[in-house]
Amino acid sequence: MIQVAFTNNYGEVVQIISPGSDGAYGDGEVVGDFTARHISSEEDPRHFMQYKYWNDGWQIRESRPGTFYVWEGSWVFESNSFLSAVRSDRNSKLFRSDWTVLPDAPITEAEKAAWLNYRQALRDFPTTITTETTLEELVWPTAP
Repeated sequence: MIQVAFTNNYGEVVQIISPGSDGAYGDGEVVGDFTARHISSEEDPRHFMQYKYWNDGWQIRESRPGTFYVWEGSWVFESNSFLSAVRSDRNSKLFRSDWTVLPDAPITEAEKAAWLNYRQALRDFPTTITTETTLEELVWPTAP
């Protein structure tokens, strides 16, 4: 039984399947936006997807440097996806502090001012990112 790797325009393996019959997909056959490439049934699909790409034959590549990298013939940092994830985390932190701005919040005026400053720092946070490429590298404002 064969395995078939489907590659995108950059040669990145996006999916590997074991079709019901060996003749289901011809090697090099275009299926939608992908090209079918036969690989040995001995290959570990996860390892193969991580370390191989197609460029006039199977080539070896470095593993993905981080979550927000995409293969475009080489690894490219996708800043829009990264910033979208940052904004999602930021919005979650804002949501968890919403109670502090309610008129009947059980906090003093000084505490309320501290929370307002924290919430503003959260809103500004995405604009402070310079060289970080992982969520783990981020140093978030500290809640009061």
